[in-house]
Amino acid sequence: MRKIPLMFIVLFMVAITILPLTASAASKADFRTVKWGMNTKQVKKLEKDKLIDSGSVNKFSYLTYNSSVSSTSAELSYLFYKNKLVRGIYEVKGNTFATAGDKINTYYGIKEALENKYGKPTNANDKYTINGAESSLRNDDGLDLMMGNILFKSRWLINNKKTEVTLYLDTYQGQPRLRILYTDRTNNLNVDKLLYSDGL
Repeated sequence: MRKIPLMFIVLFMVAITILPLTASAASKADFRTVKWGMNTKQVKKLEKDKLIDSGSVNKFSYLTYNSSVSSTSAELSYLFYKNKLVRGIYEVKGNTFATAGDKINTYYGIKEALENKYGKPTNANDKYTINGAESSLRNDDGLDLMMGNILFKSRWLINNKKTEVTLYLDTYQGQPRLRILYTDRTNNLNVDKLLYSDGL
């Protein structure tokens, strides 16, 4: 009779020791509530926002959700390569941010929020001239952004350099586009190059 209670006590002690370890391991996400390398089913199970789109092109697949960033409406996309999560993308949406000037102001607002969370970015400046177009600059950031002469970019390395965070403001199809990219740096993949080679 004494062996059963002793065995119960030993199992109880082991459970108490193991449970906090598994709970803390599960809480160490790489991006939102997910980890790099998860597949689409695992991400769908963990993501609580409303799924609005999904699909695949060649070796890439994606899940897109209605979400927000810094209290601003955004689409959140998870990008998978060979069904392994490699990137998360917030794209700021909404008619209230339609002008280039509004997007520039929002860029700096989100940058400040990211600095509060991650510290100073690793890059030295925000504004980049595209294709050395110094002579064609209008000295009006909103106009130069709309003409595709400049873009804005800030970059951080977080999670012991496992994750790269890049805040981008550029022009896409004639409209200002504001995005935050969270990219897996543990897999040695050049995601942008792979996207380009797959025609995306």
